Parts: sequence; C-alpha cells; structure tokens
Amino acid sequence: MSALAEVEALGHTAGEPVIENEKAATCEDAGSYDEVVYCTVCKEELSRETKTVDKLGHEWGEWTVTTEPTCTEKGEETRVCAHDKTHVEKRDVEALGHTAGEPVRENEVAATCEEAGSYDEVVYCTVCKEELSRETKSIEALGHDWGEWKLTTEPTCTEKGEEERVCSRDKSHVEKREVEALGHKAGEPVRENEVAATCEDAGSYDEVVYCSVCGEELSRETKTVEALGHDWGKWTVTTEPTCTEKGEETRVCAHDEEHVETREIEALGHDYKLSGWTWTGFGAAAVTFTCSHDEEHSVTVNATIATTRTEPGCETQGRIVHTATAVFEGETYTDTRTETIPALGHEWGPWTVTKEATEDEEGEETRSCLRDPSHVETRSIARLEPTPAEEETREVEPEPSEEPVVIPEEPVPQAEPEEPGEGPTMAIANLVLMAVTVLAAVAMVIEYLRKKLKGKLYGLIPAATAIATFFLTEQLNGAPVAADKWTPVMAGLLAASGVIAWLTNAKKTKV
Repeated sequence: MSALAEVEALGHTAGEPVIENEKAATCEDAGSYDEVVYCTVCKEELSRETKTVDKLGHEWGEWTVTTEPTCTEKGEETRVCAHDKTHVEKRDVEALGHTAGEPVRENEVAATCEEAGSYDEVVYCTVCKEELSRETKSIEALGHDWGEWKLTTEPTCTEKGEEERVCSRDKSHVEKREVEALGHKAGEPVRENEVAATCEDAGSYDEVVYCSVCGEELSRETKTVEALGHDWGKWTVTTEPTCTEKGEETRVCAHDEEHVETREIEALGHDYKLSGWTWTGFGAAAVTFTCSHDEEHSVTVNATIATTRTEPGCETQGRIVHTATAVFEGETYTDTRTETIPALGHEWGPWTVTKEATEDEEGEETRSCLRDPSHVETRSIARLEPTPAEEETREVEPEPSEEPVVIPEEPVPQAEPEEPGEGPTMAIANLVLMAVTVLAAVAMVIEYLRKKLKGKLYGLIPAATAIATFFLTEQLNGAPVAADKWTPVMAGLLAASGVIAWLTNAKKTKV
C-alpha cells in the first residue's frame, strides 16, 4: 500500500475588521472599542486592537429665558447640550429698568375766564406701573371768549340804543354798551309847489329834503327855473324856391306848437349843365346848356371851329380834326369831329442792282418809294447758269532778237483710233440706258409715295418728268456729261428702285 502525499495548509483569509467592546464617548469622557479581524474560512481571531474615541464636547442649543427679568430684579436663562439633556448651563438676565410712559394729568382744577387752574403731571412705568415722577402745573385764566355784539335796543335818529355780547365759556358773563343815535338820513330832494317855466317866462319850485328813516323835514329851498327858450324843430319848406323867385320855410317850437318861426329861401338861380353839341357839317357847331332845376330853361352858344390836318403816308391814314370851342359863364367847352384820309400807297422807283449775281451766289436788287425814301423793298437775283469752258487762244509773238527766229511747223493732228466702249454707238447706248433708269426710278418713287401718302403728291410727276427731260436734252445738245460719270448715279438709282419696290410689296403683303 502506497504512502499518502502531504498537501500544504491554505493559510488564513483575513476578513473585514469588526468593532467589539465599544464604549461610547460622552461630552466630557473619551470612549473606546476593539477592532478585531477574523479568518473568513475558519473564523479564527487573527488580530485585536483597542482604539480610543475623543470626547464629544458640549453642543449647546439656543439660550431660553426661564425666569423673566422685571424692572428692578434680574431674570435667568438656560441652554441644553444636544448630546446629553442633563447637561444644562444657566446665566443671569439683567433687570429691564423702568420704561417711562406718556405724562398723564391728575388732580386737575379747570381754569375759568377770570381764575387760573392747575393739574399734576404724572409719569408711570409702562411695565410695572410704578410712579416715576409728579409735577404740579398751573393753567392761565382763559379770559372771555366774547360772541358777536347783538342789538338789544334799536337806536333812533335822535336817541341812543344798546347792544350786548355773551362769553361762550360762561353764559352768565355778559357785556353791554351803548349804540349811538343814528342821526337823520337825508333822502333824495323832492320838488314841491312847482310852477312850470315856459319858452319866455321863468318857473320855480321848493326843493325839500326829508329824513328817509323818520320822515322829518330836514331842509326846504325855493329854486328858480330859467325860461326854457324855444326848442325849434327842423326847417320845413312851405313854398319851394324857383330859379328866379324866393321860397319860404318854417319851424315849430317843441315846447309850444303855437310858437312858429318863418324865413325866406333865396331863389335857386340857374344851374346850367352841358346837355349836348349840335354840328352842321364840319364847319359850324353849337353847344346847349340846360338848367338842372328846370329843363325848360336852356341856353345855346355858337362855337368857333379850328381845323388841324395830318397828311396821309404810304401806309398810314391821314386825318382832319375839327375842334369846336365855346365859352359859357367863364368856362371853356370843346368838342371834336374827325375826317379820315386814306393811305396813299407806295410809289416805287426802278429796281437797282446792289449785289451782282454769280454762278455760286444769288444777287440782290432794291427799289425805293418816291414818296418816302426810307421805304425800301429788296428782292434776290437768281444765280447765273454755268457756261461751257472755252479754250483760250493767243498768238505767240516772237520777242525781238538779232538772231533769226525759226518757227517750227505744227504737226497735223492725226485721228486717234477709238478705244473700246467709246464712240457714237456707245454714247447712244449709255443715253438710252440712263433715260430708262431715270424714268423707272422716278416711276417707282411716285408709286411708293402715292400709296404711302394716299395720293397727296401727284404734283411730283411733272417734277420727275422735268428731271428726265433735262438729262436727255443735255445729252442731245452735246453737253459734257460723260457716261463713266453717270454710271454710279444710274447704279444708285437702280438700287433705290429695288428697295422702294421691296417696301411696296412688303406693305401689300402685310395688308
């Protein structure tokens, strides 16, 4: 039988430390406990260590008053430890002292109108009510508080009255005084025993003053009223005056209608006004004046005639002014009549050239009116037509010389051969081509304008015909109008004709 092999021991496995034999710490004593470690497998104690816990110390709460202090004695307050309620700390609370209240009045004796009063001013503690101070004070006599004076006996105009007033503090206190007699109060003066004044005689009355209160007569005075004098009304015409005779007017007194005053009104005299002029032709005139008061009264005065003449001009009329003048009652009057002379018109002299016309510029000529040289009429002179240039020929005279002068013979001109494109045949062809081109272009332009402007330019046809005729005439008369000069012109006219034809067709297409 084989022997058994040994297996090594596992060893302890330490667990978490645990606390044993714990003694709590207090406010004043330290505490303690054993910190023990056991094997977690076999539970064997592996270690033990005693540890100390510091004392807690007191944790005091808030102070609480247990005995209230008074004004004169101390109080007490305590506080308790939060760790141990048996731990209590005490201390004194200082006495409060007295708190003075508002002063109050005691033993008050009221003052009267004529005698002083008194009272004790006492101060008590508002907490314990103990008397802290007492002072006796005086109150001055109030004096009378009189009401309004009231009339108890009315005064008259001649006798005194009486009034009194009462003290509001003591109704038994009454004061009296006299009221002076009123005296008479004069009323408005009144009239008595009145005798009315007239226009010519004085009047009278008594002015009496009575007392307005008792009615007693205070004064009487006799006064005189002056005669009124006449109070005349407006003058009224009773007889109207005329130009040659006086009239009459009257007025009545407002105080007495029997009093009437009469006076004359002077004759008006004539008040002549110009009423019109009368002319007999242009050689005699008269002016008539009519009286504004009476139209039947009129005067006619013959006038003198003065004539002034203004001669007519070429363009302005002349006139003859006839002025009639008449004098009446120191004033001069005039009237006029006017005759008109027709303008003479211009009487022109012959035309005089002031600027000769040339091929490049128009000329000018003027003429003057024989009646007034300042009237001048001017017109232009047409430019001169160009003429074919002529070859200037001159004879060359030999200068005098001692040596004989030999005059060379001039070569006889030989006919040059015609180049292609020149000669009578080509000239006729160019002429025909040019005429056809011009007429075609003119026809196209006229047709286009007729349609464009609705036939308003038919007057261009004679002008176009005149242009074509001019060119043909120039050619037939042998004028130097070269074919090569007019070739570009003909090409341009052909091109213009084509454009006009295209525009005409385009217009028709749009329609």
